[in-house]
Amino acid sequence: MATHAEIMAKLAQLENDLDQTQTYIKERIKNSNKITSRASDEGTVFCYFSHSVVMDYEQDASRLIIGNFHVKNVSSAPVLSPTILLKITTDDEFQFLGKYSIPNKSQQMYNFEWERIELKNFDPVTHYYLRPVQTEEILPNEQLSFQNFQIILPFGATVNVDGFLYYEGKQEGIAAMNYINISG
Repeated sequence: MATHAEIMAKLAQLENDLDQTQTYIKERIKNSNKITSRASDEGTVFCYFSHSVVMDYEQDASRLIIGNFHVKNVSSAPVLSPTILLKITTDDEFQFLGKYSIPNKSQQMYNFEWERIELKNFDPVTHYYLRPVQTEEILPNEQLSFQNFQIILPFGATVNVDGFLYYEGKQEGIAAMNYINISG
């Protein structure tokens, strides 16, 4: 069991990481507003995570990550056909929960804002490739978010979550500015 000092040190580190991420994002937004018109025509789009971790330090407890993946279009052109990929890397079993539909499932009773797409070259257990259902574009200076996804892990597990954005004209993808990393 972790000591109080170890817990406080981990919490301080998480807060420091969050502060650094927020500062970086604010700088990127500030700098993107100063982009020349030529660069603005090319487009500036970025994506990032925000997340919280709920830790229970009792033995055999699980750890809960609640996250959001945001895509921000600060260009002068719309982003067409956006899709996101969340890649979860861990040696431990985990559960991924989110508000998305699965194609060709008639028993779904809710209208979801996101749809999961399973592709042959992606592992369906660790790769979550999603597209928005109700929008085909992100207008200039607008944001699109996949909100409140949850990852449930055993206590002490290590996990890394990477995010990527794909859209028309950017098939190689854009990596998120940050990632979720929880170690032990």
